[in-house]
Order: sequence, then structure tokens, then C-alpha cells
Amino acid sequence: MFIRQLDISHVRNITQAALVFDAQFNFFFGANGVGKTSVLEALYFLVSGKSFRTPRLRNFIQKDQQELLLFAAIGTGSLDRDVKLGMRKHLAQAIEIKVNGEPQNSVLPIATLVPMHVIAPDRASLIDDDAECRRRFLDWGVFHVEQGFSVLWKQLRHVVKQRNALLKQHTSWLELESWSQLLLNLSAQIQILRADYLEQLEKSFRTLVTDPGFEIKLDQGWPSDRDLDECLKTSMLLDKRLGYSQYGAHRADVKLLYNGQLAKLHLSRGQRKLFNIYLVLAQIHHLYHAHGKRTVCLIDDLASELDVVNRKKIYELLNALDCQMFITGITVDPVLVEQNYKLKLFHVEQGRFRCEP
Repeated sequence: MFIRQLDISHVRNITQAALVFDAQFNFFFGANGVGKTSVLEALYFLVSGKSFRTPRLRNFIQKDQQELLLFAAIGTGSLDRDVKLGMRKHLAQAIEIKVNGEPQNSVLPIATLVPMHVIAPDRASLIDDDAECRRRFLDWGVFHVEQGFSVLWKQLRHVVKQRNALLKQHTSWLELESWSQLLLNLSAQIQILRADYLEQLEKSFRTLVTDPGFEIKLDQGWPSDRDLDECLKTSMLLDKRLGYSQYGAHRADVKLLYNGQLAKLHLSRGQRKLFNIYLVLAQIHHLYHAHGKRTVCLIDDLASELDVVNRKKIYELLNALDCQMFITGITVDPVLVEQNYKLKLFHVEQGRFRCEP
């Protein structure tokens, strides 16, 4: 699968754009603020229903407009078998999604169809960000390799929400028991899937990074030396006081270590960037080699943050993993030119795109 075509209406400074892509290398270049990253943002929104740059939809939809429209054709190797995706989001209405003309209740079918990662070294990293960010990173991988994971995770979120609401009402232990049991059962299932996936992810990571000091460990969301059932019972009074469930799979984290200590305490800024990128590359590597799935990579301004040697290595890895890449930069990255990669170039000027020969 690859994104063959993208039509954009009213995203940031892009009024209208109809873009046809290469199955592998697509490079957008131009001055700052002309709309290069907005293309990546539109692609990400199509798959996830949100922006990777801002939580505010008003900042994403073009100024003085009330809605955005996106259309994409996903190539399957044959033009007459493309999957057609459509999305409309009005500021005051729920998102509208269609796959081959059929309305969808969520972006889940699109996210399943198009595995997508953002590589943006100048943004917050997994090492420096919070547990929720790392948990999303882990669950992205589990979601794409375990068919039933999304259902379990949706059920867990519902159970935690209900249990927390009852905790705030100072409900009796007996009334909470059924929700606690559901939390226990769902957490146990999710923990198994996460642990199995992380074991495989670490193997992929080791093929890319030879330094033995780097470690990836799963914090399951409750003490490793105690059963979750025991934790839920002994923490009941404090849970009620706090108004939320302290233990369960919803509290999991991925511990990123270097020489046994938290990586953020010992690695330089440059080392943290590379560690973060290689974690993403490990996910792409595992998905491709173990499950035969291609990943779409949105690569924002890599040349401004990483040196030639590391950029060359990253491009080589992504090329070997058959990724479709959407890359931005002020100028075309000379590393790509020197390696003689076949590039489809788009010159961007104030939200307008010109395909270069």
C-alpha cells in the first residue's frame, strides 16, 4: 500500500492542492512557512483525525474557513483497485469519514490500512515526553500486529472512565467490585500483548543499534512484584481520595534506559534525538520484516537537525524497508541527491505546489 494521490482543501495556508506522489521518495522544498509541513500534517490528519503540530483545530483549518476537506487514493498496485479515502471536518461538527464511499464511525479503518510515523527531530521525543506519549508509541505497534488490540483498549478506556466516576462518588467497595474485575481482566490481556510485542521490538532495535547500553523496558502499570488484584484492593481508599484508578494497563509506561539509568539523564540532546528516531525505525523494521507491512514516513526537516552521516544511514534504512517517504526541507537534501535516489520534487510557495522535473 502507498498513498498515490492527495487532494487538500483549506489546511493552514493551502487553499487547494491536488498532488500525485511517488511510491517511495517525495520531497517538498521551499522557504519557511510556505506550507511544506502542512502537507505532512494533512497526511497525518487523514490517518489519525488529528494534527501532530497542534491540538487546536482552529489553528489547522485555514484562516477564515470553517472546514477542511481531504481526499486520498491508496495504491494497491493496480489503478482500478485503489482505495478511496475521504474526510471532512467542520469546526462545529463531528468528523465525516468515508472509505470507498462508505461512511465510517472512526479513523480506525484508515489507520489500519496505512501505518504512518512522523520523524521530526526538533519536536518532543519519547525520551523527554511523558508516559502517555510512550504508551501511544508502544500501542501503535501492538495495534498494527494484533488484530484484537484496539477492541481491548477501547473497552479498557471505558472501564477506567466508569470506575473513576464511581470513585469520585465515594461508592462502596461492593459497587466498585465489578468494574475492578473488568479492569483486572482487560489489563492482564493487554499486558500480555504489550510484553510480547516489546520483546520483538527490542530484537529489531538491536539489529539497528549496536550499543548495549540502550535498553527498552515495560512498566506494566502496577508493581512487578505484586498482583494487580492486590493493588486494586489495597489502593481503594487512596483511589477514592484521588478520584482515579492508580493501577492498571492504562498507567503503563515504556522505560528508556542507558546503562541502567533513565536515558534522559545521561544522553546529550543529539543522542536523545537519535535514540528516538531509532525507536521509530525499530517499529518500522519489525512491521516490515515480521508482518510484511509498509510504513508511510513523514520526515520533517531532517537536514536542519542531523548530520550527513546519520541522515544517510536513516534514508538507507527506510529505503531498505520499502517505506513511502514524504520529506521536507528548505532545499533538497544533498544526501538524497548524492545517493541517486529517484525523487519526486515539489517546490512549495505560499501554499502552492509545483512539481519539479
